[in-house]
Amino acid sequence: MKVGAWSALILASGVVMSAPPSRAQTEFVQILRFEIDGVRNDQRFKVLFQVGKKVIEPLRFENGFVVPAGLEGLDKVDIRFVSGKYDLLFESVHASAFVTDWIIGVDTKPFDKDNLERSPPAGKKLALVYYIQFVPKNGEDTKMTVRVYK
Repeated sequence: MKVGAWSALILASGVVMSAPPSRAQTEFVQILRFEIDGVRNDQRFKVLFQVGKKVIEPLRFENGFVVPAGLEGLDKVDIRFVSGKYDLLFESVHASAFVTDWIIGVDTKPFDKDNLERSPPAGKKLALVYYIQFVPKNGEDTKMTVRVYK
């Protein structure tokens, strides 16, 4: 290869490497654990995003997932977490949840008193409680809890 060709190759490589990224940094959500009644459960799981009628399955790793690029610009999205016999739907999860780590849990009878409502719906019995605890890098945890009645 001639000197001119090498110079062109080096220049082209430098331009590509110094170009700004075409989109924002990809977010990775780490699932710190999935727990049932406070006990870690190591079953395989799947995370799905529901946007209208469209279902998006993110790139998964053993301990989490990459937030799909198709969610950019959305304020809220529905998330399904599937593991074993559990198919948990979390509706309207805010976009800020994708910059935190998650603990996903299921609470069965007898329920943890912290997961009980002060005034449950009349004539209904609590069948299941499940939640996502959002664990930020800085600041306090928040929790999204879903109660299922029969």
